[in-house]
Amino acid sequence: DGYKEDVIAVVYDSFGEVRGRSSSGNNSTSIIEASLIKSGDPEFATFFIDGGLFAIEAEYVLEALSASEISPVSIGSRSERVGVLAIQHESDGKAYAWVFDLGFLLSGVPSVVDSNSQVIVIEYGQHKIGLLVGALHSVAQFNASQVTFTPLATDRDGVLIKQIIKANGGNLLIQAIDVRYLLKMLSNPFELVNQDRKVA
Repeated sequence: DGYKEDVIAVVYDSFGEVRGRSSSGNNSTSIIEASLIKSGDPEFATFFIDGGLFAIEAEYVLEALSASEISPVSIGSRSERVGVLAIQHESDGKAYAWVFDLGFLLSGVPSVVDSNSQVIVIEYGQHKIGLLVGALHSVAQFNASQVTFTPLATDRDGVLIKQIIKANGGNLLIQAIDVRYLLKMLSNPFELVNQDRKVA
């Protein structure tokens, strides 16, 4: 319209980091309703990653600790390995395990660590590793009719998420992590860090 006015100054202020979704993802839509279950039905520990709800078989979960307990280390160059953690479950207090970023393994994007972030320590056989996740959700039982293979998992031996749990009548879908395949993804995942070993 021919109107002209000189720009004297531009002022901007930062309000903080931009995040797409909360790491906790905790809201009313993620409440798991009780279903008809039997004593033998499997238990799953559920947790959030980037707002999504995931599960892992509870039989493999040893303990959960705050992500603030992670000690960053510079050994190795693996992007998904974020540090080591003292396993508090051990009475002598001398056991350490590597911690891997589960969100990175799922999406290729490093997880944002905040006050809700947790490390789930899993035990498979004689070995233990830590998995960095978002906020913990709950431990729940699901019957066989609620657990189904993912339709896109054509090769069921080659995917990290093989099963979907249909909770709340199918209105809440929970992605189940396959522990065995997770361990196959990690080269030398069982390397433990001893106190006698110098960690740079």
